[in-house]
Amino acid sequence: MTLPIPAPDPIPLPASGTLLEILLVGTFALHLVPLNLVLGGSVLALWSAFRAPASPQHARLARWWAKRFPAAVALTITSGVAPLLFLQVLYGPFFFTSSILMAWPWLGLIALLLLAYYGFYWYSLQFEPLGRRGTLVAAGSAACVTLIGFLFTNNLVLMLQPEKWRALSTSRWPGWAWNASDPSVLPRFLHFFGAALAVAGFAVLLMGAWRRWAGGCTASSGRRGAGQRERCRKKLTGSATPGRLTDNRGGE
Repeated sequence: MTLPIPAPDPIPLPASGTLLEILLVGTFALHLVPLNLVLGGSVLALWSAFRAPASPQHARLARWWAKRFPAAVALTITSGVAPLLFLQVLYGPFFFTSSILMAWPWLGLIALLLLAYYGFYWYSLQFEPLGRRGTLVAAGSAACVTLIGFLFTNNLVLMLQPEKWRALSTSRWPGWAWNASDPSVLPRFLHFFGAALAVAGFAVLLMGAWRRWAGGCTASSGRRGAGQRERCRKKLTGSATPGRLTDNRGGE
């Protein structure tokens, strides 16, 4: 059977295929860092907001995530442009066909992204005034970014299966091909979702370790005098100043 794969673009590639593949993988790896922080962080922020009334630690963690979402979402969108362009250059006939087959859900991705972005900004800028309502805002944004990830997984899996395209194009509901019945879609999505939770959890671990180390240094410097404070300052800033500080009694 002849597969319905569109003819490649007659315009030649702007660079060698190997270089474009390297750039695709490299830029996608960079994109994964803020992406995982947004996807996994939204779930952790939702859980922290839910537990906040009974746990001051969760309240602080929810606030910490809220303040970082606007920048993380902006980085996710910006860093995602390059790998998407390289994907279109290398695999345009496949990617564009699968996008057309699931046209309406794919267009809905833009609305989901706008809602998620607005929700994250609202949650960040109005964290205190929102109070318990912030949990609903966090839940809405988390649901939007999770569904965006599921749509991307559907599209990229469908892109790899041209043998399904003809049947989907002549179905009763053209443009609504979710491809969710494919047995590999859910495991692929859960793989990325679990990785996002792991990366976001690792970010929380690093934040906690840094605060504990910096807080211990501050407490230690308060007990041991100005000399210890200077050593802690050098440790925290990576800089050094000539001379040696002394406290009011003339010693360390």
